[in-house]
Amino acid sequence: LHPIRHMIGTALAIAHGLVPRDTLALALRSPLQVDISPLAPGAGLLLDEIRWFDLGKRAEDLAFPPSAHAAAEAFKEASLYPQ
Repeated sequence: LHPIRHMIGTALAIAHGLVPRDTLALALRSPLQVDISPLAPGAGLLLDEIRWFDLGKRAEDLAFPPSAHAAAEAFKEASLYPQ
């Protein structure tokens, strides 16, 4: 539950020196859930863009076409950001 909030909370905890840096690599390799950092607050947390990196092709790709990104930007401007 709340995987993005866990990832952001872990990144912030590492950046602020609350959690050792190697904990992230350990957590990513482990089949078990490693839950040692606080959740990032959900209020204001917005997934803005998804990018995939293909190691075989050494190329990056957006998960959504530019038209979908433009529609998402228009939605954010109209609905989420204060006027």
